[in-house]
Amino acid sequence: MVPAPRYDVLELKYGDGTPAVLRHVDGSGFAYYQSGRKAICITSFGRDGKGKVRRFAAIVHGDGARSPVLAAFDEWGRGYADGQMNPGDCQQPKLLIGESSLTVVDGGGRATDVPVANHKNRRVQGDATGGSTEVSLRLNQCVSLQHQRGRSTLNFSSGGVQHSFVLGELQGEEVLGMPAPTTVSLAEETMKRIGEATSTLDGVR
Repeated sequence: MVPAPRYDVLELKYGDGTPAVLRHVDGSGFAYYQSGRKAICITSFGRDGKGKVRRFAAIVHGDGARSPVLAAFDEWGRGYADGQMNPGDCQQPKLLIGESSLTVVDGGGRATDVPVANHKNRRVQGDATGGSTEVSLRLNQCVSLQHQRGRSTLNFSSGGVQHSFVLGELQGEEVLGMPAPTTVSLAEETMKRIGEATSTLDGVR
């Protein structure tokens, strides 16, 4: 028996009706720049005993003709992000998240390692090693990355539309920003279809 979806489809649009964020019932989907190019591709992995999605991976693209990759994270939240250069920077700032440490490279090329105990991008207690670490990195005008208490989140903001994508493994939590499913009983759906068929037949007669 196929389990019922835990969420409804999420569809956010810009003022002109073009898509901004589209996520399917499992939380996978896309965020789009106003240009129509894909900004974020989010992929879901696994289910727990209650049908909740376990993990999320993501790729972030720039809003350019060749859609350059700005960040990539696997389903465990491990990966990298290239930030937006600021005045005075000699290179793009970077953020690398590994199995047991987080490395921040500033615009001058100086690297700082921050140990994070067994995080695997999971939510950890504030008194754990590295548990209180908070790092933010702006990838471009529309996308930023925040890493706090072992959890990474991509924040998308474009044309008045805002949405957040949590990365890595969820600990039984609901997927942030996803709407509850619209419940339609079988009887209601059947009666609706019968009514539509009857109207069609009446029109033929």
